[in-house]
This record gives sequence, C-alpha cells and structure tokens, in this order.
Amino acid sequence: MVLNGLSIYGATKRAGRYFTESVAAEIEGKPVQIGTISPGIVLTDFLLDDVRKMSPEQREQAKTVYNIMVDDVETVTPWLVEEVLKNRENGKRIVWLTQERVAAYMQDEQRMTRDVFSKHGL
Repeated sequence: MVLNGLSIYGATKRAGRYFTESVAAEIEGKPVQIGTISPGIVLTDFLLDDVRKMSPEQREQAKTVYNIMVDDVETVTPWLVEEVLKNRENGKRIVWLTQERVAAYMQDEQRMTRDVFSKHGL
C-alpha cells in the first residue's frame, strides 16, 4: 500500500524487513537468531505528536482509524516480550496487529465508538 506523505517511513520499514530477512538467510544454521516485531498501531507520544501536526480534516480522518485500531503500550508490550522470549525460530516475524485481530476490532462495538484522543486534548 502506498500512502501519500509516508515515503521515507515506508521505505525504512521495508528496508528493515529486507535486512532482517537477508541476515536470517545468511546466518541459517548458526547459533544466532534474528527476527522482527511488529507492534501495530500503539498510542505513544510519537503518534500523538503526529496527530497534533495534522490539519483538522486529516486529524478527523486519522482519528476514525486510530480509535478502532490503536492499542496501549501496556497492552502490546508484555505480549511482544513473551513472544520474543519463547521464540526459537530464526527470521520470525512477531506480529500484534494481525488480520484476525483487525477483523475482531472491526466487530467490537466499544472500539467502533471510543475516543482515545479526548484525554490527550485532541
């Protein structure tokens, strides 16, 4: 997917994945392991700052998606840590916001009507 204004961000994400996949192939069979974690959309100061910089129209569009898909750091981080610690697979991608989770979020009445930004003055 191509998103206007996110070329550098998207390129660095793809470069990181390519690098990890390449190194995983190069170290196969060695006593070293590499992988990636994908936390999805997490409500951080970084995300809040980005939302604050948006025009009012962009902000309302973004909030519609974020209110459904965003998770708290306190929810995502413990799960990611558990998955990393139990992983023994070289090249593994550990993904929080899976297609199944997105589908569940889209069916969740509370997520469809919540406003996670109001407590941050947005």
